Amino acid sequence: MLDVPLEDLWDHVGFMPVPAGPTGAPATVAGTMSYGIFRQAPQPGLAMRLLQRAVAPGELARVARATGRIPARRSAIEMTAPSPLFLSQTVDLLERAAIRPPTPVYPRVSAQLQAMLEATLTGRLGAAAAARRTAELIGAITGLPVLHEVEVAPPARATAVAG
Repeated sequence: MLDVPLEDLWDHVGFMPVPAGPTGAPATVAGTMSYGIFRQAPQPGLAMRLLQRAVAPGELARVARATGRIPARRSAIEMTAPSPLFLSQTVDLLERAAIRPPTPVYPRVSAQLQAMLEATLTGRLGAAAAARRTAELIGAITGLPVLHEVEVAPPARATAVAG
């Protein structure tokens, strides 16, 4: 942890989209919470009212201000002001966001992506070697073949990557 107040975070880190691959465009990842009400709920009307209240723009904005997270609804983003500078400056990355694939093994895939980023940022592996290793491990996890070798350009200097 950086052990700095949320308001001062922008003075210590930077955010950028994930660099483009050989045939892609720069992107970031997006994620949020998912809620549901079981059809067997004893009080489905009450559960729906609670859910509606929890995801109302005002409530999402309040939680975002308290946690430093970007709200899950666009209608709540404008309501977060004044928010930490990094929050408002990273919102535009969502326009190029890639939503994670719907697969039950995604937590294991995500762990490999995190390990790849860590290995690259710490210098334990070069970007190309980390990408190759991660592709092989994700292929083993998902059962999908590695379609091609990934050639990765040297990373631009940054202290953090959004996603």
